[in-house]
Amino acid sequence: MSEIKGKAWNYIMKNGPSPYSDFETSITNIQKSGGLTKFGPRIHSSTQNKRPEAIYYIEGLHTPKEVLDKWLDHNPAVLDVNKQKLLYEIADYGNEFKEVAQDSIQFPRSTETLSNNPLGAPRGYTVGSTCPMCNKELDCYLPTHLPNCDNN
Repeated sequence: MSEIKGKAWNYIMKNGPSPYSDFETSITNIQKSGGLTKFGPRIHSSTQNKRPEAIYYIEGLHTPKEVLDKWLDHNPAVLDVNKQKLLYEIADYGNEFKEVAQDSIQFPRSTETLSNNPLGAPRGYTVGSTCPMCNKELDCYLPTHLPNCDNN
């Protein structure tokens, strides 16, 4: 049975959840039907102009926490996005992933919620970054700050 599942399956059995770039072979439909599953929320950070790389794992063998931890370790720039947006994307993979994400993701700086952003989406200048106009530390998103900026 292991030969049918292939090299990617064997690699994941040995090494745990892994990014596609670790494989020397492609993932086949046979491997997917054998329980090989992809975790890859489609989210862009403000510091990277590409999607994070997906992580493959064996459903029923690897826990959502193992998969999420590997994905975050392999794609650290995703922590640069708005927490609610990230949790929304992760929730597409089920409640277990959402709950693990809510409990375990530590964001390097505080971020505002989408409802506090007048443009409705995260921007590169968030809470804790510096305004390029007045050089003050932001306590809100840049678009919210600019009307009251000391440099205007």
